[in-house]
Order: sequence, then structure tokens, then C-alpha cells
Amino acid sequence: MKQVLGMLVPAVACSVSLSAYNLQKVYQVDDPLYRQIRTLLISSGVSEPSTSGPWSAAELLSMLEPLEEKGLGASSAALKKRITDQLVTGETLTGQEGFSIWSEPTVTTEMYLHTNPTSDMNDILSPYGYGEQEPFVSVPVEFWMHDTVYGVFDLNYQKRAYPSDDYSYDTLQTNIFLGSNSVENYFPFHALMSWGNEHEQLVIGRDRLAWGSGESGNFIIGPEADFEDFIHYTFFGKPFSYTCLFTQFDRVDGATGRVAPTRFGGISQIFISHRYEISPTPSVRFALTESSLFAADGLDIRMFSPLMFLHNYYNFDISSGGQGNNIMGFDLAVTVSPGYSLYAQAVVDQIQFSNEMLSGITEDTLPDAFGLMLGLRNEQVLSGGTLSTVVEGVYTSPYLYLNTRFGSEDEDYSDYDGIIANNTDSAHARFLGYAYGPDALVGLLGFDYRSSADHELSGRAVYMLHGANRLIPNHEIPELETGEEAFRAQSPTGSAETGVRLSLGGAYVVSPSLSLQAQAVWTGYWNYLNGTELDESHALQALSGSNWHDMRVTLGVSMTPSSVLLSP
Repeated sequence: MKQVLGMLVPAVACSVSLSAYNLQKVYQVDDPLYRQIRTLLISSGVSEPSTSGPWSAAELLSMLEPLEEKGLGASSAALKKRITDQLVTGETLTGQEGFSIWSEPTVTTEMYLHTNPTSDMNDILSPYGYGEQEPFVSVPVEFWMHDTVYGVFDLNYQKRAYPSDDYSYDTLQTNIFLGSNSVENYFPFHALMSWGNEHEQLVIGRDRLAWGSGESGNFIIGPEADFEDFIHYTFFGKPFSYTCLFTQFDRVDGATGRVAPTRFGGISQIFISHRYEISPTPSVRFALTESSLFAADGLDIRMFSPLMFLHNYYNFDISSGGQGNNIMGFDLAVTVSPGYSLYAQAVVDQIQFSNEMLSGITEDTLPDAFGLMLGLRNEQVLSGGTLSTVVEGVYTSPYLYLNTRFGSEDEDYSDYDGIIANNTDSAHARFLGYAYGPDALVGLLGFDYRSSADHELSGRAVYMLHGANRLIPNHEIPELETGEEAFRAQSPTGSAETGVRLSLGGAYVVSPSLSLQAQAVWTGYWNYLNGTELDESHALQALSGSNWHDMRVTLGVSMTPSSVLLSP
């Protein structure tokens, strides 16, 4: 790594005399630069890069090291140079060495046209939800010192999910609004600081997280939440990397009201996760993840032990309403030939050893739960850009995430291990794990094209089967079968719901300060919500019949007038 930086920095210094790079700049889980690195590696016959996001600039640079021994074609070499130039010089992190502050305000106007406007009332059912809408005004502020310290926070003027209790969505909506009563007051969603060097980084703050290769989601840490508050430590080298995540949530005390991690003190849900990634050969990457959910009123140093089997800690505290859950995941990605990557993901929830089931299977016993994912990616570097295509299949067992807390008799989400509602109204609840939850069969086809001028075009086709144990925000989870019946259950259970989503979207960059976006999404459900009746408090109660569909068209314009740099 030092040799790579030693060759790059002098070249950059000669061409851009006032440039500075920052190794600790944090790249978010959906950053296009990471996706381009993945395309470049797989198209060159190398395994996909680390999937434990977010990542530092230093870690992204280290991902390119296997290409030093590869003979790249002209298009791949040009893409590698473009990626390296952005990481080392920084398209935004420019200024003299020392402490600098940078900001680039953006104004985005979006219009949303629905055939069924109530689709916005439920993010799990809506393919383009509140968390994906752009803020009307975004003012990101980045600051850095040398190549060891980096910070960023977003000051956004953004519409709340529900401006008032009696608010209803219209067929035509926009993200433009006036009045303080409508402002999202849980900002910033993106605010963090990082410290590190060329082999490790510590990040403390708030952002989105994602661990895994999944296109439709990931089993342990998915990217669906609008944000999570966390401490994220990563050590990365060749061929091994280690990541420790600590994230904390307020207790979810019921199925109504605002669920937001904004309170200090008291009992909270603490999620600790250790992830180990290794590349035994240049074309293979394997990851092992172990996580545990605690209910605690303070920290316990044992949570941070990187080599302890967390399952063997007993983390139930019935007197304080505690809950505990242990979950383990396995990831494997193999580049079977240049351009083709086969990836798999498996998760085992609430492993029960023999001494935990001393009396065997009884009428109250719930089974171990699991999820399986298999996908194939094709990544190509073209003369005018990059093209990615993917096919993915997922199976989640009926009891994944649904092992009830010992001694609990309540019937809301707080009573279920590993299901953590995050930061928005309960009808918009997001969960830490797989977006489609338990008791599901999911198939996905998708493509993404990005030109060298940063024009984008992408499409997705998703087919879903949901059983009776599926997750529905603000709606009672069905009573779970136990005993022998539970151990024989296969997904989908009960009267299955069928869902289909078709989406096509893209962006056109008119100039560095102006871009246009468009997206069309059609969603259809048959035997909607498994043919069950909803209670009167449910956000979608107005829908009638067992079939439901919606077409949503989004049009947007983003303008970035200018950037501001303050540097000594």
C-alpha cells in the first residue's frame, strides 16, 4: 500500500499543485465508485471486494492492488486510472495540506405520480419509499486534516414522512414544501467522523450500513434503514480483513408512535457484530459474521471480544425486560471466469445446542431458523462505461428473526429477536436484517449501466412469495406454531401472497452542476397480505380486495450551483 501511494502522490502533486488526498474519507454503501471497483475486479478475474460497508478511501485503494499483476485492456486501464485519481486527489477533497472544510449545496426537485397513492404509506410494500426520496435542499459539509482525520455531516431541508396525523398522500406529490411543521427533525441522517491510517479505520456516527453481496438485501445487516447510529472499526490487509460493528437502538415499546434512536439512558437494544473476510486465492473471498442482540442499560466489555463465540454468552435479563438473540452468517464469492462472479450467503438464527433443548422438542419449542441466497453477476468494462447484470434467488425459513423472547407475552415487534424497527413511523418500519423478512421466496433479475460521463440506466424485476409469518409494519405478527408442527414448516406457509415489482430508472448528467433523474416502478400483489383482514389502525386499511397494484413515476432535477472550500 505504501508503494502504491508513494507512486501516486508525486504524480498528483505535479499535476494539481493545490490538491490533497484524505485516506479516511468515508464512502457510503451505495457509492458508484465502489460499484465501479467491483466491476473492474470481477471483469479482470479477481474476486469481488470487501462487502463490509461503508469503506474508507484507503480501503478502496487497497482493493485495487490485485490488479497490479493483471494485464488490463485499454478500457479497464482507463477506468482504473479514473477511480485512482478520484480516490487520491479527491473530486471534492481539494485544498492545501492541513485542515480544510468543503461544501457543495444541492437543490433537488422531485415529482411523484401514483396510480394508487396509498402505496407511500408502507415502505416495505412500496418499491420507492420515503427513505429514497431526495431532500429538497442538501448542504453536505466535509472537513479533513492531513490523511488521518475526516468528518462529514449533511444539513438537509427535507419533508417528514408524516407532516401531521391526518396527512394523506395525493396522486401527485413533490418534495417541495414550506413550513416548519413539515421539516424532518431527525436530521442529519449522514454525520460521522473517522480516524485511521492505510490499514485501519474507526468510524463513529450515523449512516447506512450493509454487509454482504445481496442485491435484494442481506441477512444480518441490510441497507434498507434510513440510518443507523454506530461505531464501525475495520482492519484490512492482504488477504484478511476484520470488522467490528456496535450499533444501538431505543427499545421498541409498541407498534405505534415514532421509533427513533434519540433518547439517552434507560434500557436499549445493543447489537454487536464481528465479521472476518479472507481471500485464500485471488478469485475467492469468504466471510464469516457472528452477531448478538442484547438488551442492556450499559456496555459490557465482553461484547467487543473479537475471538469469543458470542452465542455462548447468556444475554437474557428478564427482570429488565431483556431480550437476546444470536445469529451467524456465511458469505462466499467466487469469480469463476473473468466477468462472472458466483456468490452465496447463508444465515443461521438462534442456534440451539443440545444443552439448550434438554427436554427435546416440546409443544413450546421453536425451531432454528435460516436463510439461503444464491446469485450470479456478470460485470463488463465497455469502451463507453460499465455494465452489470445479476440474477439472484433467496429462501428465508418461516421462523427467521421470529424466535420469541423468553418469558414474553406481548405481541409487538419488540418481542421478537433480531427484528429492530429503525428511526421512522411504525408504518414505515425498517429492519436490520433481510428486507423481505422470514417466510419468503424471492427471485431477482437486474442490470446497471453507467457511462464514462456518469449517465446511468438501471432496471429490476423482482418476484416474491410471502407466507403467513411475513413482516408487516404496524400489524400484528401471527401467532407462531410451535413443537413438531413448527419443525416441519416450509416457506411459504399458509395462504401465500404473490408480489411482482418491475422498475426502470436512470439519470442524465447535463453538466457538472445539473442532472436529470427519472424512474418508473410497477408493483402488484395477489392474495394481498395473505388474504387477511387488517385492523382499523393499519395505514393501508383503505385498500379493498385481495389484489393490489400501483404504478409510480418519479421525475427529478438536481442543481449544484457551486462548491465552497475553506483551507489555510
